[in-house]
Amino acid sequence: FENLNSCSGNNVMSERNYPCDSLIKAFFDINLDGVGENAFRRQLYLCMISQSLWMKGQIEIYRNLNNFGLLIWQLNENWPTGGWGLVEYGSHSETGQVIGGRWKPLMYLLKRSLFR
Repeated sequence: FENLNSCSGNNVMSERNYPCDSLIKAFFDINLDGVGENAFRRQLYLCMISQSLWMKGQIEIYRNLNNFGLLIWQLNENWPTGGWGLVEYGSHSETGQVIGGRWKPLMYLLKRSLFR
């Protein structure tokens, strides 16, 4: 999927995960123009679900071709982010962070389809 979104401005911390918006648009055709915490949470959740759906499609393509090798890149995150890792980042020592190790939706998909 091509990333048709772009960011402008000087504050990179305020930028959303725009490359994922193209996946969300392709799978759900949802308007993501909202701002604020709820809009961010929605975009983050839909991004994780879109990632899972995209990966599911890729796995099915490779299985259809009888190509059963699959490399999973980026098991976990190395900072709190809405990235493409399979496992949440977190620390017991940082106030306000979730405790790491929780699975993201893609990890549940992999468990169900690969790790039986």
